[in-house]
Amino acid sequence: MKIEVLTEQIQNTRKDKKWLHELQSPMRYRIYGVGMKECDIYCDHKLIGYIRKNILEVCKGYAHDGLTCFPDTKANRPAGLLHDFGYQTALWPREICDAMIKEVMREREAKFSNIVWLGVRLFGKS
Repeated sequence: MKIEVLTEQIQNTRKDKKWLHELQSPMRYRIYGVGMKECDIYCDHKLIGYIRKNILEVCKGYAHDGLTCFPDTKANRPAGLLHDFGYQTALWPREICDAMIKEVMREREAKFSNIVWLGVRLFGKS
């Protein structure tokens, strides 16, 4: 598996909301080595993302909680967002979502990718 982060994450952080982070612009990833059919992705009748030509785009306004029990940094935020999106939408099995967080952190040279991966493997919800 190889994942390229194609855009930088621009988000609001709001501690008074159910979800900690909200995208202020779309987030895009190019994903290789994982089965992905072209599709539109909805949650409660709202378009939250789509896949075209191995590129996943998460729409502006998507909200997520970031890395639970671990500080969010510029290097690891895209990994947390992709992981949350994968869990929420069930696009991939849990093992793939967990591998994605590690791959994106490794690619972006974020610290402690193995510890974060172990945390989601042990404590993440399916």
